[in-house]
Amino acid sequence: MNGKILKLTLKNIMVDLIYKLKKGVKKMKELLKTILKSNKILIKLIMLVTNKSKGKGNNLFGYYIRKNTLTIAGNENSIINKENFIFRNNRINIQGNNNVIIFGNNVSFTGNNMIPSILVFGDNNKIEIDDNCRFESVQIFIRGNNNRLHIHKNCSAVFAEFHFEYIENEIEIGEYTSFHGRSGRPIQIALDEKTKIIIGSDCMISNNIQIRSSDSHSIVDLKNKRLNYAQDIVIGNHCWLGLNSILLKGTNIPNNSVVAAGSICTKKYDVENTILAGNPAKVVKHNINWDRERF
Repeated sequence: MNGKILKLTLKNIMVDLIYKLKKGVKKMKELLKTILKSNKILIKLIMLVTNKSKGKGNNLFGYYIRKNTLTIAGNENSIINKENFIFRNNRINIQGNNNVIIFGNNVSFTGNNMIPSILVFGDNNKIEIDDNCRFESVQIFIRGNNNRLHIHKNCSAVFAEFHFEYIENEIEIGEYTSFHGRSGRPIQIALDEKTKIIIGSDCMISNNIQIRSSDSHSIVDLKNKRLNYAQDIVIGNHCWLGLNSILLKGTNIPNNSVVAAGSICTKKYDVENTILAGNPAKVVKHNINWDRERF
């Protein structure tokens, strides 16, 4: 074989090899698209969650994401994050279809190894956490379909649980509201049976608080007629819930109110700027307001 023939043979081999490599890359891309089609998770999020090459943490594209575990089964589920997203030590489990989680700009969501962070079992559920929110050791649990959690900007939460059962429930939380739970004394917000829990802006929720729109089980009369259907709960703007207080189904707390420590609220209160105290809670003081700062 002379030099010219050898050169042509090597060239043909190289061309064939390049062609096969390109074909292989194309097949890999098609396979990746097929895998991602079932769950439309933001590709950057997947890369950052699984990338451990930076050691203590990953600082890529303005995100800080590390030590998370994602388990997702179903079709058309989405996790979407915006700029400057801090996401670490979280366990996420989504089982279902068409569920959407959206994190806004400058959101910090830090998990606790003792509890899963987000559990979704069902279809068409939506979680929205707006800009500048700070969450630590928070759990979001959804079992059912068409439920919605919307937390508006500049909120913060520590050791809080948002618990959805059944279908078409909704939690809405206004701007600058804070939840101050503690380990062993968390805040639990639970709803069921197509109810809403609405919490206004600039509210302060202390530790060991229960807010429940349902009794979770049935109470019936002697003719087996149910007596305790779930009801919405509404908390106005600039309300302070003291430690160990409980808000049950049908409760309505007016603007600028204080619920004293250990109180149990069970009805609609209609006078603003009051202190509610006792079991069941009643108005004990009028014409008050409160401030986060001690003067």
